[in-house]
Amino acid sequence: MIKNNKFYKTYGYIRSNYKSNYMHANGLRSLIDCLFGTVGFKHFNKKNSIKTNKINFLTFSVIPSLTNIWAWYIKNIDLYNINNIIIGDCSGGLKTSSIINHNERIPYLNYIHGEKIDFFLAHTCSTKYVVICDDDIIWTSQKPLLYALDKFKGNPKLAVVSLVPSKKKSFWLSNATKIAMGSYCIVIDRQKWISEKLSFQIHKPGGWRTYGHYLDTADHANLELLKKDYDICIASQDIQDLLVKFTGLSMWALRIQKSLGEINDIVRDRPDEYKKVYRVAKTLLELNKLSDDLKIINPNLFFNKSCFTKSIRLAKNKISKSTINQINYELRMKVEKLRNAFHY
Repeated sequence: MIKNNKFYKTYGYIRSNYKSNYMHANGLRSLIDCLFGTVGFKHFNKKNSIKTNKINFLTFSVIPSLTNIWAWYIKNIDLYNINNIIIGDCSGGLKTSSIINHNERIPYLNYIHGEKIDFFLAHTCSTKYVVICDDDIIWTSQKPLLYALDKFKGNPKLAVVSLVPSKKKSFWLSNATKIAMGSYCIVIDRQKWISEKLSFQIHKPGGWRTYGHYLDTADHANLELLKKDYDICIASQDIQDLLVKFTGLSMWALRIQKSLGEINDIVRDRPDEYKKVYRVAKTLLELNKLSDDLKIINPNLFFNKSCFTKSIRLAKNKISKSTINQINYELRMKVEKLRNAFHY
């Protein structure tokens, strides 16, 4: 029965991801790559051989062009040669290059985010400290990592440094902390994480429907750490500002791809949802242009632009001109920050 449940679970992920994800990489070839990568990885328990003085940077990719930008910046800020990236390629479309080498890419099915993090932490990462970072949060400096390592050095009870705390706070965390650590970009003490058997997975306590809330990715671990009297450090604002944040890109990008840009078929008729579509599509196109200008990405890694240009055109009909101008302004400021990151 357990094996059957795993089979149906995997089949469900494949079916739900094909039109939004694998089809836009290399189709069936990408799906097979992720499927065989997952099966082989789980059965042979592959583990990277990494020097202890390195720091693992763990992320998961569904939009290859975005991941390449993320990896390019991680490597360019690495003044001390300590950054080691590990990428769960959940689209099967992330090709190796001078930016991402063969050992850094692990094809893997696009399971629930928390489940993927748990598995990679246990079986792939091997350094004492691990940076878990979404690939839509781009580093412009090594300072946030050095800040986190310094905090760990001075506090043996410290388990997590959150560089991008969550703006949303779970009902279940409301009485325990003012700010939730989130899972967008955190540095963890992996040894504490493993020894305490913590998990990033969504947790639904008994009676959660009564309150209308469950514990989202990393929230349950956040609560457990506090109960066990561990410390969680929220980075100061000046450190947070060294990260350029485009949160939420992957989820909406997959939706846009699934609809082939016909977003009226998938978006509820609410202004905020059309704003999200416009912001995500515009951001990905601008980041593609930036990567082109900086000669970061090989053209075969570009995503299907037509889906995103079409979604922009449709979204513009649903939101005000002032909203469009505001989104464009905020995006322009972020892209300029990335463009000027290495101008000293």
